[in-house]
Amino acid sequence: MPFNLSSEYGLAIAHYGDYCWLSNPSGVWRAKLTEESLDLTADVLSVRQELTKETGRLIVELNNNNGQYASLGEGELEVLDIGCQLEISPGYTTSQGNEISSGLAFGVDAYEHTSSGGKASLILYASDGWNLIENWRARHQFRWNKG
Repeated sequence: MPFNLSSEYGLAIAHYGDYCWLSNPSGVWRAKLTEESLDLTADVLSVRQELTKETGRLIVELNNNNGQYASLGEGELEVLDIGCQLEISPGYTTSQGNEISSGLAFGVDAYEHTSSGGKASLILYASDGWNLIENWRARHQFRWNKG
């Protein structure tokens, strides 16, 4: 639950309406508190998921014949852009109806628009949290003195 906070050490958190702010002497950041989502299920042409114990990759091909994915990160597609989270929940159609399981989450690293033979696609390339950890680099050296 968001709360208003002031701190003697230069970090402040506040919220108002649908937004939350975090500030310190070097900057101010704002984020929406409301969750936004976009269901891509109807346009999925293929999914390739590669998992090992140290990394996970996901490639999703979406049907873009109508050009609905031409402007990622804008308008209705504001939530679909580099860095957004893709949640994939595989399932089956059984005699009980559609059954799904909770799947994994991946972050979008890149995307590609393709077109050939009268078919247009948007291909999303994503990786899991292990990839974020592997690629993280400290902006400066950390040191903790004994004492």
